[in-house]
Amino acid sequence: MKKIEFHNDREPALDETTLNTMQGNIEEAISYSSSEKEIGVWIDGKKMYRKVIQATLPSGSGWTTIYQNAISNFSKVISIRGFFDSGDATYMLPMGEGSFFINLDIDENGNLMCTRNGWGAYTAYITIEYTKNS
Repeated sequence: MKKIEFHNDREPALDETTLNTMQGNIEEAISYSSSEKEIGVWIDGKKMYRKVIQATLPSGSGWTTIYQNAISNFSKVISIRGFFDSGDATYMLPMGEGSFFINLDIDENGNLMCTRNGWGAYTAYITIEYTKNS
């Protein structure tokens, strides 16, 4: 991303280096990766992390582990969301449509779990945001 050219004649002025550092921090915080990324601080003061998992949704019903050890040493799961493409449309996760549903969860071991009813086995991209134990 192109760095922003900065002009400021007010005091106290932020210098170009400080602004470029701030911009780099923002770019890092809004990036998505299959590797764990530190993205900020939760309301309890703990650092927040984000990770994107690619997994295949189960074809059966009931709770199923779809990705083992998705996250580790976590304290709180803040958000689990994602999407899959059926070929005809893109669907957000978790989702429910009539009697069809797909729910996501993280178990106490950090495994990504899924339960569903009425959908095929599609590849999903799931974003998990969480805090870690000290």
